[in-house]
Amino acid sequence: MLSAHPAPFSARFALVALATGVVPAMAAAPDNDAFADATWIDALPFSDSLDTTEATTEATDPSCVGNGPTVWYAWTAPWDVDVAVSTAGSDYDTTASVWTGSPGAFSEVACNDDSDGTLQSRASWSAVEGETYWVMIGAYANGVGGSLVVTLDEYVPFELSGTVDTASTVIRTGDGKVEGTIVCSGDGWFSVSGQLTQRTGRFETVGWFSAGGLCGPEGTSWVAPLDADGALAGLVSYTAYFMGGSFASGDWGSDDAMGSLRARGWSGR
Repeated sequence: MLSAHPAPFSARFALVALATGVVPAMAAAPDNDAFADATWIDALPFSDSLDTTEATTEATDPSCVGNGPTVWYAWTAPWDVDVAVSTAGSDYDTTASVWTGSPGAFSEVACNDDSDGTLQSRASWSAVEGETYWVMIGAYANGVGGSLVVTLDEYVPFELSGTVDTASTVIRTGDGKVEGTIVCSGDGWFSVSGQLTQRTGRFETVGWFSAGGLCGPEGTSWVAPLDADGALAGLVSYTAYFMGGSFASGDWGSDDAMGSLRARGWSGR
């Protein structure tokens, strides 16, 4: 009985050659498949597009979320600068990592698998003038390559700064609101959470608040409902924790604020 399984690729390749007298063209490995053949980046911004279907893995390739087929790039920082490498626009599951050193003696600088909710990658780091960085783009785990898009450019780290309005008010029964402002270095999202604390003798009253929304360089006002375990009045201590992220880069930032505010009755408006 004939097998239902197709012949191995090498056998099919030989059969085609014998039957037609024509040797089919084989896809070649990328020029920068090996570490020794890394593509040197002369200036930023840099971009490259290539087919990594036939890329291979060297025994000395370091691991970044697995060790699939890889290609290599090299760049020497001309000055101290924050940079990021991205594979956005590629059509397969990638990893992006940055290394210093040499095969067998690599030191990891950055490693990323999935970025901003996609299967593509983005790794950022603070480059030091004169240091050479080896950028390895791989397929996730032991997956296969595909159509790769690589970019390397300077970037501004995402930062945020949050404050609590000391004129924020709370109702004396323990319900009310806390207000403040948050400024982000770029368009993104934020969340704030914290507590109000008041100690009277041996007793401590605590209130909790949280809120979230969108933020940007122009600043955003936030209002958080307060849930306290008792009445708060007079001088109250507060602690607030802020967290946020960039829509463009996926970078995160955080901040905190501590101080005191004067709690007073609230009309609800």
